[in-house]
Amino acid sequence: MQFFQKKVSVVLIGFTLFWAQLQAQQPLAYWQFEQDTWHKPTIGSLEFQPKLYEANILASSGKVGRFIRLAEANRGVLMTRVEIEDVFTIELLFRLPTSGYHDNFRICEVRGNSVDLNTKRLLFRTRQNQGGEVIQDLLAVPLIGNNQSSFSYYASGNWIHMVAQYNSTTGEKRIWIDGVSPETFSKQVPTEGSLCVESPCKLLFSISANPKQNLDFIGDIDEIAVYDQWLSEDLIRQHANQAHAGDHYTFQKDRKLVVSAPTMEAQTEMTAEAAQVDLEYVIGHPTPSLSAIDQLRTFPLPRYKEGHNLLPLYNWLNINQIADKNQKGMFKPETVILATQFQEEMAKNWHYYLTIQNTKQAVNSKLLDENQQLGALIKLANQHPEWPLAMTSYWRQLIPKDIGAPSKRAFIVNWSQLPKEDILTDAHGNHINRSGKKIKNGQISMAAHTDAFLEDGKTQAFYFRELLDRLTRPVNMVAENGEVPPYPYTQKALETSPRIVADFNQNGYNTWEEYQAKQKLRFRTAYRDAFMEFPELKEAQFGWYGVDGGPVDRFEWKESRYIQRPINGQYYSTPDFYPRWPGNWRKWKGAWRGWEWIDICRKVEIPLGDKLYAPFIGAGWATDPTENVRPSQWLGLLKNLGATGAEFFYTFHYNAKADPADYIWQVALPAYAQAVTSHYEDILRNGDLLTDEAGLPITNHPVGDPRIIFTVRKHQDAKQYIIAASIQPNSNHPGNVPDVTSVKWSWDGMDIVVHVRRQGSVYLLNLEDDQHPIFFQLDAWHQLGHPSRWDSTSEYEAELGRRDSQLQLITSTPEGSSRGDFRDFTTYVSGKSDEEGKLCWDFTPRNQTPNQYQVQILARNLGKFKKKCAVALDDETIGKIMIPAGKGWQWYSLELDNPNALKLTAGKYELELSGISEQIQIDKIKITE
Repeated sequence: MQFFQKKVSVVLIGFTLFWAQLQAQQPLAYWQFEQDTWHKPTIGSLEFQPKLYEANILASSGKVGRFIRLAEANRGVLMTRVEIEDVFTIELLFRLPTSGYHDNFRICEVRGNSVDLNTKRLLFRTRQNQGGEVIQDLLAVPLIGNNQSSFSYYASGNWIHMVAQYNSTTGEKRIWIDGVSPETFSKQVPTEGSLCVESPCKLLFSISANPKQNLDFIGDIDEIAVYDQWLSEDLIRQHANQAHAGDHYTFQKDRKLVVSAPTMEAQTEMTAEAAQVDLEYVIGHPTPSLSAIDQLRTFPLPRYKEGHNLLPLYNWLNINQIADKNQKGMFKPETVILATQFQEEMAKNWHYYLTIQNTKQAVNSKLLDENQQLGALIKLANQHPEWPLAMTSYWRQLIPKDIGAPSKRAFIVNWSQLPKEDILTDAHGNHINRSGKKIKNGQISMAAHTDAFLEDGKTQAFYFRELLDRLTRPVNMVAENGEVPPYPYTQKALETSPRIVADFNQNGYNTWEEYQAKQKLRFRTAYRDAFMEFPELKEAQFGWYGVDGGPVDRFEWKESRYIQRPINGQYYSTPDFYPRWPGNWRKWKGAWRGWEWIDICRKVEIPLGDKLYAPFIGAGWATDPTENVRPSQWLGLLKNLGATGAEFFYTFHYNAKADPADYIWQVALPAYAQAVTSHYEDILRNGDLLTDEAGLPITNHPVGDPRIIFTVRKHQDAKQYIIAASIQPNSNHPGNVPDVTSVKWSWDGMDIVVHVRRQGSVYLLNLEDDQHPIFFQLDAWHQLGHPSRWDSTSEYEAELGRRDSQLQLITSTPEGSSRGDFRDFTTYVSGKSDEEGKLCWDFTPRNQTPNQYQVQILARNLGKFKKKCAVALDDETIGKIMIPAGKGWQWYSLELDNPNALKLTAGKYELELSGISEQIQIDKIKITE
């Protein structure tokens, strides 16, 4: 019996050892980088080349001990050859850098099989040899979801455990990130082939920070393991857990470590149910609960600084579409009334021009009737001369036949009506296009006489005259769409035309860029002056769409800018900022331009003295609102534009099929952003963007996070800075970026740490007193998401109120905070002495029926006795707030003398808090229904 037991034990032990071997998978090589001889692996005999580029790249204090830092400065390269037949697994830890972001990171490569990461996609390229022919395949994972399917996951500053696997025999390829591999992270490819031709197959494995390589990696690397087999799911999860626990890999399966593997899933698609509760969409989405006009009437109002001088926002929307989205009933009384109500609401409450949206409408006598839209708008404008008025003209849309000229189309676009000598032709008389190729239809020549389209200007003047004769008040602004030829021609096309060459030589131009810009300006000026010289328009501002310092389809800024009428000695450029889709914010796609376009423009315009500008803006106009940039992202972008010098915006939207209730928020957000700018108007006008070593303006400072736009503007005569920052997503998927993050900005020996929100964060930093900096936020009240979902509670920062000379601002940070760390700052108002001061805020409720309001202040009393602060509404005392001594920051409520004193309807009110001495400190005021 004892013998049998021993025999069974031997069998069991043998089986256990055999099963353990099945559960273990050994790598070809495993580098822990813990020894000074870091190039030698802990397991295996493969070695990296230690002296390649003579890089000192060993660092300490990583996630798992020492690690490798690859940076542009050390040009480090990890390189070795591995012997693999048909299967490989690459496993490693990586961390992206805090600065020096590239458009693309090549994390690793095995001879043409590579893993790349950029802000939009995670890419796994593989290749097979099929009978001598190399067949490539790409697995592209869009980073438009959350968790591992979001670039935010990789840009978080955390270590990432990554596994890339490919089996050329089965055709399976897969990526694992921190123990997770969703369906979109894998792919099945054709199986006929092998990794390479030669046998044995020795492939070059590399991770490179050398820009001479195809695509380099900048960042940190650790715990590299290379396998000639398919690593099991259990070991992948085990290694992810070990690495994030700070432990090296073990290659024997441990059930405890596998069980505790990550369970989160990377989501890339948003369900309809999720969209309904997403804060980024109007209440009731996909069926809005409120109409467009009701939304605009109930959104919280923008908080402009009292007495600001910013120019109004320009209404480049189609009010007809908003009032009657299908434009089938634009002559109906209810549509006319609604269109007029929109214009009135925008002018009265949202700081927009009243806008005659197309001067050509003046030729239609029916529309001029007071019961029709144009006539009703003229009547409204005459009744309210205090609201600025603008007119929009469209050169392309005018009809010269309206004044008896022989053309139903503007002459500038009707080549058949132009004199032959004014059409672009080559030496043989062939019509050519802007690239110099022969075409059937003609295009206007850069050397054309302005007489060729003289009737266009006269026609536009006729429209203006019809309108001006009906107005009893000034016109404040005129904007021309101006999308007409000639557009910039190639040098080939210009040099092909004998007339253009002769004109160029005869007038002594230096470059073709200068020639084209001046010729285009000549055309535009001849057209513009035909109507802008009317006495009624002598003082009006004038802007032309799409005139800027951009690199494509633009004329040289130093010449083309003169078509704009100067504003305070500057020529305002008018770039179109139309990213349209959330992932297009960084660069641009075709005509839909993002931040890079603005950056290029500003670097051209500002050195010529044009510090301020007025961009055309559009968050998107797809019929499906889920495709467009959403409110939080858009508000953040607009605040960044403000800091780059955007004094006002031309707000654009055009889609007759879209429901106005889905996009009316695009009217409100430019006002929210501009209202923030109004609180730093002095720095806007008398400040500049910080510049780089070449003296060029910086629109986006590197802060170690490529999702962040970080814009800084400094007063030219004071140590005062405006910081505007926003975190930008790549998709509208909830969780694609966090709602808030923190970053460190380093400049001129100072390190500033701040919070950055999706809806943008704008701060004022005053360093006039180096020992006592003042720091406060200008937009703290802006909430996340669609404005229909914003909390109705009105909370105001004390530092943004109007204070008299007896009061001062003080900023405090928690004890032990580093200098410049403003993540947990408190800025408050206090008296300078025993002499009491007062603090005022404007309050604008929107309810149409009387509601009872309550007032609270967040305050503390450093004195020895209870203190009374009086509260007045529109200069009439209505009660008091008692602040006890010796307590910390607490909310204290207003005690009303008359219980009905705060029973209010819509309107503008001034709240005044008096009795503030040096013992009293006020942080916030809160007004609730």
